[in-house]
Amino acid sequence: MVVDTNPYVEQIDGNLFLAGTRHKLYLLVEAYHGGWDAEALHEHFPHLSLAQIHGALAYYFDHKDDVDAIITEKRQMAEDLRPQLEDLQLRDRLIERARGLHKQQA
Repeated sequence: MVVDTNPYVEQIDGNLFLAGTRHKLYLLVEAYHGGWDAEALHEHFPHLSLAQIHGALAYYFDHKDDVDAIITEKRQMAEDLRPQLEDLQLRDRLIERARGLHKQQA
């Protein structure tokens, strides 16, 4: 995806960020789709100005298909990783249980 001359969005290492920040565009868009308007986004992300938020949303609407594809890809990656995370959480619980049993025996 090529970023056009939008002063509010920049591409770094293949990711879209709000210019001058490390805030990823897709996270702002997901919050917007979750029901937050620009003012609510500004309240939750006070480091972003309303101009940055409106500019980023304007970029999104001009490139909706591309950004929506990124969001779909990120959601699929999260779903693919979920079983691994659940396995790690189970492993951590088993380790804690084993440590507890070891302490009781000592």
